[in-house]
Amino acid sequence: MSSTTTHFGCGSARRGSLDVNGLRLSFLEWEAPGRPVVCFLHGGSAHAHWFDHVTPALHPDIGRIKDMSSAAVGVALAIAGLLNEDIGGPSAFPYQPAGYYANLQFPDRDYRPNMDERQYRRGLYAHWQRAFLQPMLANFDAPAREECTANRVVSNTPQQALTLLNDPTFVEASRVFAARLLATPGDSDADRLERAFEIALSRPIKEKEKQSLLKFLALQRDYYGKSEDDAAKLLRTGIAP
Repeated sequence: MSSTTTHFGCGSARRGSLDVNGLRLSFLEWEAPGRPVVCFLHGGSAHAHWFDHVTPALHPDIGRIKDMSSAAVGVALAIAGLLNEDIGGPSAFPYQPAGYYANLQFPDRDYRPNMDERQYRRGLYAHWQRAFLQPMLANFDAPAREECTANRVVSNTPQQALTLLNDPTFVEASRVFAARLLATPGDSDADRLERAFEIALSRPIKEKEKQSLLKFLALQRDYYGKSEDDAAKLLRTGIAP
């Protein structure tokens, strides 16, 4: 699927879609294909033009793609092979820090995350308690639903990177994805990295990326080989086997 579109005087963009492990992703792309890409994630197709006034101002050597998926968590779960594709129904209760609702009263809330396949539903279905947004969504600037939001604040903070590194949803998806790659017999580390890029990014890995990740993998393998308790803790993250 491919066409061009303009919005708010931002110039021409190519509209397209791709399939990531059964999850259909739509996107708008500025600039010529083949350039380095910055991907903008947001809530849903109703907000498809949030970044239109920002993307044309980026450096001309960078291509821009806006992801119209329901949420970043859905992409991570799909790549790992965990995504629950059920449509509609009641809210899901994803992982969130213990005691997060401690200050809510009338009545007191006792939050219990789902411990079954509902844990892997798209972020669109995540439960939140009015002003107490689900922590991961709050960290990525999700607005409260108390009123209409015409212009959503978009930030880029260290806390967002820490969320992707430490939130149980993303850690679990990462280890399940790693197990999926390791399950292929006979592959070298380089082969697994190539396969990971094809699955997650739908493109070949670049040589510079491969060498950097091979060095990082060697460091992590050495660390967890010497830190059995940390390795066991990592493997226990989430409910997936």
